[in-house]
Amino acid sequence: MPGVAESSRPALKLRRAAPSVVLEKYGKRVQLDIGAYLVAGDEAFEAHTTRTSYRTPVRTRILRESGGVALPDGTVSGFGGLRGIVRIDIRDTTGSLVTTVKSSLCSYEGGVRVRPGAPTLSPYPSGCYAYHRLSLGSVHGIQAGWGVPVSGGGRLPVLLRP
Repeated sequence: MPGVAESSRPALKLRRAAPSVVLEKYGKRVQLDIGAYLVAGDEAFEAHTTRTSYRTPVRTRILRESGGVALPDGTVSGFGGLRGIVRIDIRDTTGSLVTTVKSSLCSYEGGVRVRPGAPTLSPYPSGCYAYHRLSLGSVHGIQAGWGVPVSGGGRLPVLLRP
């Protein structure tokens, strides 16, 4: 049934490869390659960020088949994706919270097909760039049936004690 059922479906789901991971430390930092992905379901997840002039703030709209949703003013401050939308809690072996890290959502390189029937190519940019300072808009998205790593493909370094 279109309408309520379609609009109530989540735009993205979190999928993880394992219930927990062991992070290895090299030098002073740990690269967060946690094996968790934000996955688009039957429809693509698409975010349009625009500004009407160089002096106006950016505004972001999430597009859905059932209609668009404007994010509140100030949620997004530039063209580098949806910053801080993912929160990762890191706990030690006792379950105590060690630190919390926030990650951005954008069209990361490292997006993968997670459903065999998903399109073979994604039309979205393969990176989370701030774009040129004269940009008036950007598009970030996740192709239907694809997923992007929540920790930027492991490129999110964190300082942790052993």
